[in-house]
Amino acid sequence: MNIEEIRTDFPILNSGIIYMDSAATSLTPEPVLDAVLDYYRNYNANVGRGGYIN
Repeated sequence: MNIEEIRTDFPILNSGIIYMDSAATSLTPEPVLDAVLDYYRNYNANVGRGGYIN
């Protein structure tokens, strides 16, 4: 496990800070944010409220 490689997924850590408050809220890695944005940009639709052609 390469800690520096893992840190690249969390841009806020690029400033050198150490994030220690993960009990209530944790940081979200970039690949997860990219996947969520991809979903909202390309796949999100209201179920039963119209016809969607793929």
